[in-house]
Amino acid sequence: MKKFIPLSLLCLIFLFTSCSEEDSPEEKNEEIAKELIIGEWLWIKGVYEGGEMDFTDCSNPLSFNFYNDGTVVRQNCNYGEYEGEYLVTGNLLELEHNANDGTTRRMRATIEKITSEEMILDVEGGYLNDSPFTFYLEKAN
Repeated sequence: MKKFIPLSLLCLIFLFTSCSEEDSPEEKNEEIAKELIIGEWLWIKGVYEGGEMDFTDCSNPLSFNFYNDGTVVRQNCNYGEYEGEYLVTGNLLELEHNANDGTTRRMRATIEKITSEEMILDVEGGYLNDSPFTFYLEKAN
């Protein structure tokens, strides 16, 4: 019995120390989101309380182009391109870019879904208007 107690304590210590170096599921999801977000994303539609916007009717589609260095370019079919920066922390996307009226636009969104083909963002109010939006985007080819 005396040999069993030290052996079980040793097993417990090994168990706790061996698991501490692994990434948590949140850290793994954040790394996946950071990798998948890179590239050009076309805005498909925006849903808000009381309505929906279809972004596919522009001859030059609306898009975000995310780069590895944390920069982003927002393409707007009516107003051109605007450069800015973004940051992904967990499932949160924070983005800041210039706007056509000379102001700085800030977006804070929860990444609800991201795959190699589609992304869904729940955007806090204040980006396009005072209402929260859900943006549906698809990866450009």
